[in-house]
Amino acid sequence: MPVELDIIENGHILHYRLTDPWTYEDYEPHLEREITHRESVDHKVHNLLSARVRTVPTGAMKARTSPTFNHRTSGHVAIVGTNQVVRVFAQAIIRLANYDRLKFFETEDEALVYLQGIVQAENQPAQK
Repeated sequence: MPVELDIIENGHILHYRLTDPWTYEDYEPHLEREITHRESVDHKVHNLLSARVRTVPTGAMKARTSPTFNHRTSGHVAIVGTNQVVRVFAQAIIRLANYDRLKFFETEDEALVYLQGIVQAENQPAQK
């Protein structure tokens, strides 16, 4: 499967894995599952995107309307494994989506630790 989705960290992180060749149409069926999950929780949901891809598929600009960027539970996005072309394209999408919580990482472990830290901070009781 060129696009896979797992819900991890007790529902706080959506882990997408993309592999070449993929199309935006391969991604679209997972959107319903993402929206259903986001609607079922009252906390932020972050995305870990393991994008071991070298190409940007036709239609990928539609991602700027994804619930990843505009749902009430939208959190941070950590992207792993992109080349420079994919990185520049991702940066264009986040500018169009008016989104500023995306960070690139070299390894999946680094990205996961980053997101786990955010989840942990969100779950800390507010200090008085």
